[in-house]
Amino acid sequence: MRALIEPLNELAEYIEAADSLKKGRTPIHITGCVDTQKCQLIQALGEGARYRVIVTYSEAKARELYDDMRFYGRNVYIYPAKDVIFYSADVHGYAIVQERMRVMKQLLLGNDCTIITTLDSGMERCVPLSNYREHTLSFKVDEDIEIGRLRKELAALGYEHTAQVETPGSFAVRGGIVDIFPLTEEVPYRIELWGDT
Repeated sequence: MRALIEPLNELAEYIEAADSLKKGRTPIHITGCVDTQKCQLIQALGEGARYRVIVTYSEAKARELYDDMRFYGRNVYIYPAKDVIFYSADVHGYAIVQERMRVMKQLLLGNDCTIITTLDSGMERCVPLSNYREHTLSFKVDEDIEIGRLRKELAALGYEHTAQVETPGSFAVRGGIVDIFPLTEEVPYRIELWGDT
């Protein structure tokens, strides 16, 4: 990636912008870049930053930037706006919630990442990050788990109890086997219990 970023160090405008950022002289206004150059510039100016947040004007533009920024690194996430019409309907599935939860997971873990969002989603009222931290479930080998309590905790977090786990946001309990499909993951997890352990 250095080969793509290094040529920028020869541009006086880039050097001036990078210097302003280091000295905390913000905001910086840059014009005249075509779309592909914007991503290159964002990546270069954001080097060393834990979080890079890109705010754009539309969901379509956010998706386009997401695709372009993934060229520079895998730790790129999109924080979509709620679709007012479909968000509360059953037909929306968990796609929007999943994308949002993946961003929250990165923030909770403190991982370096690029987050792309829209002005609309950035203006929405959000649950404080501390609430996510307080309601995170984690399990360890040889830990005792009370199944009844686990069911209640998962239901309180919005997980749907199903006969078989097939979609994110669901869980199933069959004897000593607990399957959980977290919203932040691509595949479900299985917990096998020996008694309550």
